[in-house]
Amino acid sequence: MSGIIEAFTLPRWIEAEPGCIRGVGKWAKKFGTKAFVLSGQSSARKFGLLDRIEKSLKEEAIPFEIFDRVEAEPALETVEEAAREARKAGCNVFIGVGGGSVLDAGKLTAMLQENPGPAEDYQLGRKEWSRASKPFIAIPTTAGTGSEATKVSVMTNKRLGVKRSIYSWEMVSAAALLDAEVCLSLPPEVTRDTGLDALGQAVEGYLSTANNPIIKAAAGQAARLVKENLPLAVREGGNVQARHNMLIAAFLGGVSIDTGVGLGHEMAMAVGSFKKIPHGLLVGLLTAP
Repeated sequence: MSGIIEAFTLPRWIEAEPGCIRGVGKWAKKFGTKAFVLSGQSSARKFGLLDRIEKSLKEEAIPFEIFDRVEAEPALETVEEAAREARKAGCNVFIGVGGGSVLDAGKLTAMLQENPGPAEDYQLGRKEWSRASKPFIAIPTTAGTGSEATKVSVMTNKRLGVKRSIYSWEMVSAAALLDAEVCLSLPPEVTRDTGLDALGQAVEGYLSTANNPIIKAAAGQAARLVKENLPLAVREGGNVQARHNMLIAAFLGGVSIDTGVGLGHEMAMAVGSFKKIPHGLLVGLLTAP
């Protein structure tokens, strides 16, 4: 029988509007009583994103901890360190602001609050997740990985010298805030590379033998939005409408690969384990006809 849809999930709440990051405090209050905020090592503070999040949390009287040490290719050790700090501080709602690396690290940090480590055991299949994640709020600052919509966390295993994914439907974000204003400072080359990642996910999702009518609809819309908006976002970084549309495209791209990635992503993961080439650019090169 055709058209069968195996069970899958999306973020419970999705908000897409320029400036919506200012309301992150109300979302944190909805899910918990103390927040743990993860970001990269410089850009979120440099461009004022952490300041906006801190202001919103203070307005809602939500205490918080900041972990701003997530590297570009996050290692399992970094996430375990974050998980220990969050557990010690008694945090019960998690917020990630950054690109796919930060969001992947944040999702895994939230999962490790309820599931004993080490994280490598889940990455290598030695353990299965037994409990659901603590609530995670995803704020993507790039329009590419779609991590805010996926069940995947891509982590670097330094011991083995590889990047490998960790999967769980319980890892999907509780809320995704798609705020075009946070993308306005992205340089053209990063905009291009992350946009190619979104396109690659749409293509792979659409062609997947495991797709379904919902996945195909998301993939088709994602590809259309990338085609119409990525060139404009690269040329005119301050174009809010193009940035907004690319965030929607990236989210839908994330939805598109929730039934599994294709050859382009698998090859990009392998090459990215030993070559310092942007993931999105690799996906674009390996996916483009």
